[in-house]
Amino acid sequence: MNISAPTLANVTGEDDESKCLIHSKAEIVFLLRSIMKHNALITAYFNKGNEFILTSIVGFDDTRENLLLDLGPDQELNRRLVQSKQILLTTTHEQVKVKFSAPQATLVNFKGHAAFLIPIPQKVVRMQRREYYRIGTGIVNPLKARITLPINGVATMAEVTVLDISCGGVALIDQHHTIDLEPGNAFEDCRIALPEMDTIKTGLQVCNTYEVTLRNGLACKRSGCRFVGITESDRGLIQRYITKLERGLNVKGGR
Repeated sequence: MNISAPTLANVTGEDDESKCLIHSKAEIVFLLRSIMKHNALITAYFNKGNEFILTSIVGFDDTRENLLLDLGPDQELNRRLVQSKQILLTTTHEQVKVKFSAPQATLVNFKGHAAFLIPIPQKVVRMQRREYYRIGTGIVNPLKARITLPINGVATMAEVTVLDISCGGVALIDQHHTIDLEPGNAFEDCRIALPEMDTIKTGLQVCNTYEVTLRNGLACKRSGCRFVGITESDRGLIQRYITKLERGLNVKGGR
């Protein structure tokens, strides 16, 4: 399985991300608690970035020196993660990427359930800027992207789920492995219907792809794609859609 995983060097301060490092323990704990409160998914890479699981923060231990993470659905991957000597964890907080590392994970019992125990990181990378604001499209009724594929000389429509969207591109999940979403591949005709708005028409180019295991145990590909040849009017349509989603989230958060 080929995974486009971030490198562990990215959390050591050895590149441009050093400007985004948080060293204050109080700030780090506050950030991690906020991530836990929002039940954000965390990707934990291990085995030199060749394997990963999806997890989330479930709590802190009594000493407030360690973090507790949920186990993944694959027990064999959980076992190999515990054997790994270096783990890289990535997530998002308020649409900003967050990364930190752990030397090792230990299996413990937490409130009657097995969990990973890792030390609270001494430093965390929190990216400060992003070219385009990206927002998740929801789990219950996510957006669908319809991509035209030439199969045996016949134009065939394939449908994949849009995980998140920005004015610059989308993240797609292909649960049925119907499309070759390998980095570099391009598709000229993609259509995404925005609810109660209109349908955007654009080309797509795959920038990165890796396999993920969802919480239901289903394996699928998650692919980050950039828009190619999109019109400014369609970018404006996406921005209005994002604003609408934000307003809905703010209303829910205010209840």
